[in-house]
Amino acid sequence: WNSSGVVVTNAPGLQTGPKNTTDDANGTIVVWEDERIDTNRNIYMQRIDASGSSTPLAITNYTATKASLYPNPFTNQFSIEVQKINNETPRVELRDLQGRVMPVQVYLGSASIDQATLNIRPTSNIPSGIYLVTLEGQGLREVIKVIKD
Repeated sequence: WNSSGVVVTNAPGLQTGPKNTTDDANGTIVVWEDERIDTNRNIYMQRIDASGSSTPLAITNYTATKASLYPNPFTNQFSIEVQKINNETPRVELRDLQGRVMPVQVYLGSASIDQATLNIRPTSNIPSGIYLVTLEGQGLREVIKVIKD
Protein backbone atom coordinates (compact mmCIF):
# COMPACT_ATOMS: atom_id res chain seq x y z
CA TRP A 1 0.00 0.00 0.00
CA ASN A 2 1.20 3.52 -0.58
CA SER A 3 1.74 5.97 2.27
CA SER A 4 -1.75 7.49 1.74
CA GLY A 5 -3.49 4.15 2.20
CA VAL A 6 -6.02 2.59 -0.19
CA VAL A 7 -9.31 4.12 -1.35
CA VAL A 8 -12.09 1.74 -0.33
CA THR A 9 -14.91 3.67 -2.04
CA ASN A 10 -15.43 7.03 -3.64
CA ALA A 11 -19.08 6.41 -4.52
CA PRO A 12 -21.67 9.18 -4.17
CA GLY A 13 -24.16 9.11 -1.31
CA LEU A 14 -23.65 8.33 2.34
CA GLN A 15 -21.26 5.59 3.46
CA THR A 16 -21.14 4.90 7.21
CA GLY A 17 -20.01 2.42 9.86
CA PRO A 18 -16.85 1.05 8.25
CA LYS A 19 -15.41 -2.04 9.94
CA ASN A 20 -12.59 -4.30 8.95
CA THR A 21 -11.25 -7.70 9.89
CA THR A 22 -8.37 -9.84 8.73
CA ASP A 23 -8.86 -12.22 5.82
CA ASP A 24 -6.16 -14.52 7.29
CA ALA A 25 -4.15 -14.09 4.05
CA ASN A 26 -2.22 -10.85 4.79
CA GLY A 27 -5.15 -8.71 3.68
CA THR A 28 -8.31 -7.26 5.14
CA ILE A 29 -12.05 -7.40 4.55
CA VAL A 30 -13.83 -4.06 4.83
CA VAL A 31 -17.60 -3.76 5.28
CA TRP A 32 -19.76 -0.62 5.46
CA GLU A 33 -23.31 0.65 5.14
CA ASP A 34 -23.98 2.49 1.90
CA GLU A 35 -26.82 4.63 0.53
CA ARG A 36 -25.44 5.19 -2.98
CA ILE A 37 -28.40 3.58 -4.75
CA ASP A 38 -31.29 4.94 -2.69
CA THR A 39 -32.04 5.76 0.93
CA ASN A 40 -32.31 2.06 1.83
CA ARG A 41 -29.08 1.01 3.43
CA ASN A 42 -27.08 -1.68 1.74
CA ILE A 43 -24.03 -3.49 3.02
CA TYR A 44 -21.00 -3.37 0.75
CA MET A 45 -17.98 -5.56 1.41
CA GLN A 46 -14.63 -5.92 -0.29
CA ARG A 47 -11.31 -7.62 0.24
CA ILE A 48 -8.06 -5.68 0.01
CA ASP A 49 -4.96 -7.82 -0.40
CA ALA A 50 -1.44 -7.09 0.81
CA SER A 51 -0.57 -5.22 -2.41
CA GLY A 52 -3.60 -2.91 -2.05
CA SER A 53 -5.69 -4.49 -4.82
CA SER A 54 -9.37 -4.70 -3.95
CA THR A 55 -12.06 -7.21 -4.88
CA PRO A 56 -15.78 -6.58 -4.24
CA LEU A 57 -17.25 -9.45 -2.20
CA ALA A 58 -20.91 -8.62 -1.65
CA ILE A 59 -23.63 -6.06 -1.97
CA THR A 60 -26.60 -6.93 0.19
CA ASN A 61 -29.76 -5.00 0.88
CA TYR A 62 -30.38 -5.73 4.52
CA THR A 63 -33.72 -3.99 4.94
CA ALA A 64 -35.40 -7.04 6.43
CA THR A 65 -39.02 -7.76 5.64
CA LYS A 66 -39.48 -10.34 8.39
CA ALA A 67 -36.78 -9.46 10.93
CA SER A 68 -34.76 -6.55 12.26
CA LEU A 69 -31.57 -6.86 14.28
CA TYR A 70 -30.18 -4.36 16.80
CA PRO A 71 -27.78 -3.05 17.92
CA ASN A 72 -25.48 -3.53 14.98
CA PRO A 73 -22.60 -3.48 15.77
CA PHE A 74 -23.06 -5.27 19.11
CA THR A 75 -20.78 -5.79 22.12
CA ASN A 76 -22.17 -8.63 24.27
CA GLN A 77 -25.60 -9.44 22.87
CA PHE A 78 -28.05 -8.40 20.18
CA SER A 79 -31.79 -8.67 19.68
CA ILE A 80 -33.91 -9.66 16.70
CA GLU A 81 -37.53 -8.67 16.23
CA VAL A 82 -39.00 -11.37 14.08
CA GLN A 83 -42.36 -12.17 12.56
CA LYS A 84 -43.68 -15.56 13.67
CA ILE A 85 -44.86 -17.92 10.96
CA ASN A 86 -47.72 -20.26 11.91
CA ASN A 87 -47.04 -19.33 15.55
CA GLU A 88 -43.47 -20.67 15.28
CA THR A 89 -40.40 -18.66 16.27
CA PRO A 90 -37.55 -19.23 13.76
CA ARG A 91 -34.36 -21.04 14.72
CA VAL A 92 -31.26 -18.82 15.08
CA GLU A 93 -27.71 -19.67 14.04
CA LEU A 94 -24.59 -17.46 14.21
CA ARG A 95 -21.64 -18.19 11.87
CA ASP A 96 -18.33 -16.50 11.20
CA LEU A 97 -17.23 -15.73 7.63
CA GLN A 98 -15.41 -19.07 7.44
CA GLY A 99 -18.74 -20.83 8.05
CA ARG A 100 -17.99 -21.97 11.62
CA VAL A 101 -21.03 -22.07 13.91
CA MET A 102 -20.66 -19.89 17.01
CA PRO A 103 -22.45 -21.19 20.12
CA VAL A 104 -25.23 -18.85 21.28
CA GLN A 105 -27.97 -18.72 23.89
CA VAL A 106 -31.33 -17.47 22.63
CA TYR A 107 -33.74 -15.91 25.12
CA LEU A 108 -37.31 -14.96 24.32
CA GLY A 109 -37.70 -11.29 25.24
CA SER A 110 -41.28 -10.42 24.39
CA ALA A 111 -43.85 -12.13 22.22
CA SER A 112 -47.28 -11.64 20.75
CA ILE A 113 -49.38 -13.75 18.42
CA ASP A 114 -47.37 -12.78 15.33
CA GLN A 115 -44.15 -11.13 16.65
CA ALA A 116 -41.29 -12.16 18.94
CA THR A 117 -38.17 -10.45 20.23
CA LEU A 118 -35.22 -12.79 20.60
CA ASN A 119 -32.18 -11.82 22.68
CA ILE A 120 -29.04 -13.57 21.43
CA ARG A 121 -25.84 -13.86 23.47
CA PRO A 122 -22.73 -15.75 22.29
CA THR A 123 -21.81 -18.35 24.94
CA SER A 124 -18.09 -17.96 24.33
CA ASN A 125 -15.92 -14.88 23.88
CA ILE A 126 -16.03 -14.49 20.10
CA PRO A 127 -13.56 -12.09 18.49
CA SER A 128 -14.55 -8.78 16.91
CA GLY A 129 -15.55 -9.15 13.28
CA ILE A 130 -18.35 -9.82 10.83
CA TYR A 131 -20.83 -12.64 11.43
CA LEU A 132 -23.91 -14.01 9.68
CA VAL A 133 -27.13 -14.64 11.59
CA THR A 134 -29.43 -17.18 9.92
CA LEU A 135 -33.13 -17.35 10.82
CA GLU A 136 -34.96 -20.46 9.62
CA GLY A 137 -38.42 -21.90 10.02
CA GLN A 138 -41.52 -22.79 8.01
CA GLY A 139 -40.38 -21.46 4.63
CA LEU A 140 -38.41 -18.54 6.08
CA ARG A 141 -34.67 -18.35 5.58
CA GLU A 142 -33.16 -14.97 6.18
CA VAL A 143 -29.48 -14.12 6.62
CA ILE A 144 -28.48 -10.86 8.33
CA LYS A 145 -24.94 -9.58 8.68
CA VAL A 146 -23.95 -8.47 12.17
CA ILE A 147 -20.74 -6.89 13.41
CA LYS A 148 -19.20 -7.73 16.79
CA ASP A 149 -17.26 -4.81 18.31
